[in-house]
Amino acid sequence: MLTAIGTQTIETPRLILRRFAKGDGKSAFRNWCSDASVTTYLKWSAHSYPLITEQVVARWAREYHDPHCLHWAVTRKSHGDVIGGVSLTVKDLMDERAELGYSLGSAFWQQGYGSEAVQAVLDYGFDRVGLHRIEAFCDCQNQASAGLLRHLGFRQEGLHRGMCRLANGQFVDCLSFGLCADERPESEFAGDFCID
Repeated sequence: MLTAIGTQTIETPRLILRRFAKGDGKSAFRNWCSDASVTTYLKWSAHSYPLITEQVVARWAREYHDPHCLHWAVTRKSHGDVIGGVSLTVKDLMDERAELGYSLGSAFWQQGYGSEAVQAVLDYGFDRVGLHRIEAFCDCQNQASAGLLRHLGFRQEGLHRGMCRLANGQFVDCLSFGLCADERPESEFAGDFCID
C-alpha cells in the first residue's frame, strides 16, 4: 500500500528538490521553460513569455493538496533558481506503479544534475512512498534520456509505435523503460538525503 505523503523536500549533495512555489515562474522561465533545446522531444513547447511559466507554476503549486502529487522543482544549493523539474505520476494505486518525468535546462546538462535529481526521486518513490514499479518513456531519438534511464538501472522493455504527439504535432515512437523496487541498483548518493 502506498504512503500518501506528497511532495516533501529532498536534499542531495548539490541540489534541493522542493515544491514549486508561486514565485518560481521567473527563474523557471529563464533557466528551463523557455529553452527550445529542452522541449525538442516533449509534448509542450518552449514558453514564449514569462507569464505562461508563471501560470503553469501557479497551477502546479495548487495541485499539492493531493497527497499523491509528487512533483519537484530542481534547484542548486549554490543558487536558489529553478533549473528543472522531476515528477512521479501515480498510475495505479493497487499495483503501486508510477511514471517518471523529468527535464532540465540545457545549460545544466552533462554535469550530473539530472542523474542526481532523478536518483533522489527514485529513492523517495521506492523508500518513502512504497512504489513497487516506476516506468518511463522517451522519444526513440532522445538518446540522452534513454542513457540516463539505463544509467539509473532501468531496463528497456519495449518500443511503442506512434505513442506520443510532440508539441509540433508529430507522432513519434517511444521507448519504454521499467524499474522495480527489488531490482534497483544501490544509489550512488545513498545516505546523503535529508528528507523533511
